[in-house]
Amino acid sequence: MIVCTQCGEKNNDTELQCGRCGRKLQSRLGGGGVELERPQELEPLGQGASRGGLLFRRAAEVVGLSLILLATLGYGLWTSVWWPAIVASVGGLAVVVLRRS
Repeated sequence: MIVCTQCGEKNNDTELQCGRCGRKLQSRLGGGGVELERPQELEPLGQGASRGGLLFRRAAEVVGLSLILLATLGYGLWTSVWWPAIVASVGGLAVVVLRRS
């Protein structure tokens, strides 16, 4: 129960204003008399705002994975050791598949 500081009326804990006089009720749990502001509701981003960032990240992933794959293929051609290219291919494929899920 919250007791109104103006008229002394007992009110439920869920009430924001006194039922008798209409004064704003303050509970002891609310910060000791400090008024708490209600947080503003955030507006969702439009599709256009987030789409540019997503396209940039996807393009960066494609370029990065392509460079890794080309470097390991070049290494395989140069040294005739192909296991790094296979590992890079499987790893790149795993990244692409996991990012879509």
